[in-house]
Amino acid sequence: MLERLSPQGNFKPEIPGYKGRIYHFGEKQIPIHLDEHKWEFETENGTREIPIVSIWNYKNHQKIAEAIVSGKKIAMYMWGTFGTGYLLNFPEWQKKESDEAKVLREKLKIGRPKDQSFPVLIHPDDEWMFWDFDQLHENLQHLRDAENRYKLRSSGPVHLIVPRKKFNPYLDESLLWPLDNTFCDYYMPHPGWENVIKILRKKVKHAIFAGGSLNIHAKDPVYTTNNLYSKILEIPEWSETVDMVVICEISESTQTFRGQTQIRLAQKDSDGISEEVRRGSMPTERWSREQKISVKNAAEGVKEASSLWPYTDQSNREVDIKIQGGMTLMKNFDRYDAKKILKAA
Repeated sequence: MLERLSPQGNFKPEIPGYKGRIYHFGEKQIPIHLDEHKWEFETENGTREIPIVSIWNYKNHQKIAEAIVSGKKIAMYMWGTFGTGYLLNFPEWQKKESDEAKVLREKLKIGRPKDQSFPVLIHPDDEWMFWDFDQLHENLQHLRDAENRYKLRSSGPVHLIVPRKKFNPYLDESLLWPLDNTFCDYYMPHPGWENVIKILRKKVKHAIFAGGSLNIHAKDPVYTTNNLYSKILEIPEWSETVDMVVICEISESTQTFRGQTQIRLAQKDSDGISEEVRRGSMPTERWSREQKISVKNAAEGVKEASSLWPYTDQSNREVDIKIQGGMTLMKNFDRYDAKKILKAA
């Protein structure tokens, strides 16, 4: 199926087996699935149902938040690929040599080595608990302000590798990047997920959402909802472990189909220039220009995120157009269509 897609194709996301109501959004008539659907899979313990909901029916947000709070493992569409993760929430922060993210390695991101960590989703208001601002370069000290940290994500999806506090809290070793004084976090300029996160922040304290792209280690991630259904059928660990699927029809319809860019922020005693660690969906050049933060190639070299499209100048421009177009569509939906769906749903 993926091989038949093209950047110019009029691709419309679908949920295999779905027979519920659909709201058609925008000029491209993007199908927003209003009703919850359930996939059934046969496991060693019998038939198992996995609910699938759309992030764009805002009536689902409470349900999604409650699932995350209760420790459910979520498959979630993250701009160009499916990601996965769950909430690491505990009365006290993790002690040394614990591995809170064990299930991620053994059941979801199967085969991922222990020396390769997981990115964590943290709201910019909460990053002060984790970031060691004293270890950031003097040119980046403005990031002590939460509003400025939020702006870092305004250009599009990006993973930031930053120095972490050694104490209060102690980050589980599975989250260090890679087992040094840094870790990788992300946040999304995504109105639907931001609303879910607002609900979450009222329910839990001292918690982070850890995960990453949904893939077996060193294999391609899942790019579409159709593809996810096929993969869950093929991989017993996924059918036994995934508790909920949250789709994003707007992002999937743009056909971005590429992982996220990773940038390491400059630390104290460096030349003050941040580094591109992984090339991804959003061009680092645009991020650097809009954020007014200089970026160079990482000394160890620049990796390339998984991508359905080749890393050519033309494809990179097209992918960036998809990212920016998708952000505009999301904002328009949140502003004009979300309330219509709430009434209809």
